[in-house]
Amino acid sequence: MNWRVGCERLEDRRLLAVDPIIAEFQAINDSTLQDAEGDYSDWIEVRNLDVDPMDISGWYLTDDESNPEMWQFPEGSLVGGGDEIIVFASGKDRMIGPATERHTNFRLAGDGEYLALVRPDGTVAQSFDPYPQQYPDQSYGISIEQESVAFINDAQPVRAFVPSVDGDLDGWFELEFDDTAWMEGTQAVGFEALKPARSVMEPFDVPLESPWTIDMPTGSSSTVSVEGGRLRLDVPAGDDVDFGNRGLGPMVYRDLPEEGITDFDLVTRIRQTSDSSGRVGIVIVDGATGAPAVMMEYSSRSAFRLEAGGRRQFSDSERGNSEYSIRLERDGNTWRGYFKIQEADDWTLVGEVTDGENLTPSFISHPKVGIVARSTSLNNQMKATVEFFDIQLPAEEPVYGSMIGLDLKESMLDVTSSALLRIPFDVDVDPVSLDDLTLSASFDDGFVAYLNGEPLYAGLGEPLRVNSPFELDWNAQATLEVNSTSAVIPVRNFSVSPSLGGLRLGQNVLAVQALNYVGVDDGVNDADFFFNATLTGSRFLDSSAQLFATPTPFESNQTPSLPAPVIEAQSGMFFETKEIVIRPPSPIDGYEIRYSVDGNEPTRDSLLYDGPITLSVSAMLQARAFDASEEPIFLPSNLASGTFVAASSGVRNVTSDLPLLVLDGVANLANAGGNSLTPMNVVMFEPNKATGLAALDGD
Repeated sequence: MNWRVGCERLEDRRLLAVDPIIAEFQAINDSTLQDAEGDYSDWIEVRNLDVDPMDISGWYLTDDESNPEMWQFPEGSLVGGGDEIIVFASGKDRMIGPATERHTNFRLAGDGEYLALVRPDGTVAQSFDPYPQQYPDQSYGISIEQESVAFINDAQPVRAFVPSVDGDLDGWFELEFDDTAWMEGTQAVGFEALKPARSVMEPFDVPLESPWTIDMPTGSSSTVSVEGGRLRLDVPAGDDVDFGNRGLGPMVYRDLPEEGITDFDLVTRIRQTSDSSGRVGIVIVDGATGAPAVMMEYSSRSAFRLEAGGRRQFSDSERGNSEYSIRLERDGNTWRGYFKIQEADDWTLVGEVTDGENLTPSFISHPKVGIVARSTSLNNQMKATVEFFDIQLPAEEPVYGSMIGLDLKESMLDVTSSALLRIPFDVDVDPVSLDDLTLSASFDDGFVAYLNGEPLYAGLGEPLRVNSPFELDWNAQATLEVNSTSAVIPVRNFSVSPSLGGLRLGQNVLAVQALNYVGVDDGVNDADFFFNATLTGSRFLDSSAQLFATPTPFESNQTPSLPAPVIEAQSGMFFETKEIVIRPPSPIDGYEIRYSVDGNEPTRDSLLYDGPITLSVSAMLQARAFDASEEPIFLPSNLASGTFVAASSGVRNVTSDLPLLVLDGVANLANAGGNSLTPMNVVMFEPNKATGLAALDGD
């Protein structure tokens, strides 16, 4: 018989509409939600399905059917309309932290057990008797089948006004307000002030100081000077700079001109004397170590060379030149080196290297950019003059641009920090028939909302204010700055069910004062601004208990999901090859496994698992199950992952009396921006208690 996850009918656990419910819980919390002490404790989410706030002080939670009063909700346990509270089933039995977290005196069993919500009189309001086996970082709870109607959609018509004086605010959020003179468009509303492609070329002045740094090791005989706005480097024979040894040669470098830069071009024009046969060019310096990481240089008057990680990666023979231009390009995770002899020439590509490949550094911390000159032997020297050093930055890519239907840049940028929005919508269902009202908003940076002239209420019946000051002036500012994450605009869902009574049959209006952030130090408006919202009403039809692949504490539950696949292999280091088997936890119809080996999350288009995988290189293995049946009803599973580091047999059983830490980037590597984090394979080998030595070993 094939095992299949499905929706379990509640039967004797049927819920009364007036009761709160255990909406979701997690019995194996590895990384989902931390408590105030930083622990990943089990947790239980209790939700109020009513539109009005509910006091559940005196109610009970228990995991023992014979003891229905195991743990009691303390005084002040208020749950807003359509809202929820989290109770940590940690066994700590106390209130913790400034937000007064609630902690039960019991924990949840991962292999399934009894769990109940009990009324103050000792009668059971809801029970799982028992709940089934649980899985790491998945959750279990109630999926409420509901019928929804969208009142406000993306691209909804909107009118906007940017106030200039306090009087502009009078009555603007009322349903009957005349907004015909306002700007008209569609959601989203906002702007972006993108920086164009630009060049930063700091002159070489006397004395040479910030932003430049002259790095000249003690004992060096080299000199660095500035003559006529040009940088001059004189390097005698033997003053070298190497990747593994800083050496005595000079480097002149600076920080990148703006934080967060990941892509750039470095261009310089160099002249060297006819008797110079050393090396000179562009260098990228690791800010953490002070050592060169990447160099593009002219060597021995014979070849242009791209070097990375202490290794010549590419070279192009070009003999006898005394004047030339060098360019080093950073693009994503790739370095490209170019040269040209005459300024009017086209650039000639010497080669390109990718982070983590062929000894190229996988990560450069706080990179510095500049010039290096060196002599690699006692038989050559380098006397060079640098005409200029140009840092070319690309134009910023838009994040909001394609989504903005009503652009307020001209009215707001560096003028004011507030915009008034009116989004009209019609309601053609009886509002009394609705059980829930949800506002989903994407915003940069804050807002306050109104429905038909009244504040939009959330939670405990309080007005919905997000990153907003309590007092709203015509030019009110957001109290926090909100930014996109990896070019994605976060969406936040707000239960505004307490405002269901404010809906009217026919015409309605959602009015919003959207707020931009103003820098505390410089008083300048944020260079981007965004607001988009949807408003959805729902009525509950039925409910069922089920597994959730993606836990959603403090949010509405999702549809059922598949259990995660099982990777039958031990993570760690291996030599030569390693065979990996992935399987479902038990036979399931339509269960399809997709996987990746580069650390990226698998999608439906990723590699299909159809048999054992043989690894010969390092892998960040990620696997996920998808419902491939003709009529899929399940969400994708949680991720299953394994860390496998390939090592040369030459390092097998290398030992140390200190712990050995192996870091491997699997070619999914950081750029030189120095401001980003990169997934890494990490394997730690601790010293053996018997021998006192840590040894590199594996399969």
